[in-house]
Amino acid sequence: MCCAGSVIKHESLILETATVHFNFEFNSAEPDEGSLEYLDNLAEALRDNPKLKIAIVGHTDSVGSDKFNLKLSQYRANAIHDFLMDNGVETEWIMSDGRGMREPLNNNRTEADRALNRRVVLTILYAD
Repeated sequence: MCCAGSVIKHESLILETATVHFNFEFNSAEPDEGSLEYLDNLAEALRDNPKLKIAIVGHTDSVGSDKFNLKLSQYRANAIHDFLMDNGVETEWIMSDGRGMREPLNNNRTEADRALNRRVVLTILYAD
C-alpha cells in the first residue's frame, strides 16, 4: 500500500558508456589533437541537453607505483573535466574519478597493451 504524497526517487539512466582512448603519452595527462574535436562535440551536446550528465574515469598502465598511477589517472580525468568546463559545460554536470592501474583491460605485458590501458572511460547519463 502506498502513502499519499510519497515521492518515488529514481537513479540516473545510463545512456552510453564509451571507452575513449585519448592516446595519452606515457606519464602524460594531455589528450592528443585528434581528441579535441570529439571533446568539442561532446561539450556542445552537454550544453544543448541540460539533462545529460557525464562521469569521467581515468586509467593508467601498470608502470610505476600505485600511488603515482592513481594521481596520474585523476589528472587525466581532470584534463577532460577542465576541457569541458572551459567549453561551457556546467561543473555540476560532470563527475570525475581516477582508478589508476586497478582496472586494466589486459595484462600490460607489451607496450601496445599498456597504451590501451592509458584511457578515459566516459559514461553519459540522463538525469531528471
